[in-house]
Amino acid sequence: EIDIFEVFSSTNKLSPNIHKWYSNGDHTMWAIDEGNSNEWYEFQNADNLVNEYHTYGFEWTPTKMTMYIDDKDYYTYDLTKNFDNGESGMGGFDAPIYLIFNNHLFTESSSYKPYSGCEVHAPVLPAEYAIDWVRLYQKNDGKSKLYLAD
Repeated sequence: EIDIFEVFSSTNKLSPNIHKWYSNGDHTMWAIDEGNSNEWYEFQNADNLVNEYHTYGFEWTPTKMTMYIDDKDYYTYDLTKNFDNGESGMGGFDAPIYLIFNNHLFTESSSYKPYSGCEVHAPVLPAEYAIDWVRLYQKNDGKSKLYLAD
């Protein structure tokens, strides 16, 4: 799982993350396993995230994944570094993936919450976000691969 951004009910912060999922249902996350809990992009004020459109980017190479906001990189994952203490390699991050847009919310009754205070309360619902367009690119370098569904 590759998260270009997650909001966690914040009005001004976005967090990237990559996850490894295992056949037994367990998973690990880069932010937790590497102790990188402070990796995020912070907008100068809440109106920038809540009331404006932004361009979110993702560049994926054999050795790194870089997340962008408005053409500025805000976090890079080094895919040559294994983040689950050697339990598995990073091979899952060189395989085709599905593109999913999700508006997952944490409530008071959620079994998992990434941090205290990230809960969405009923008065602010319904929650929504708008996507203006999606565009995929492939570098013309003879090395890049773009996998398209049949």
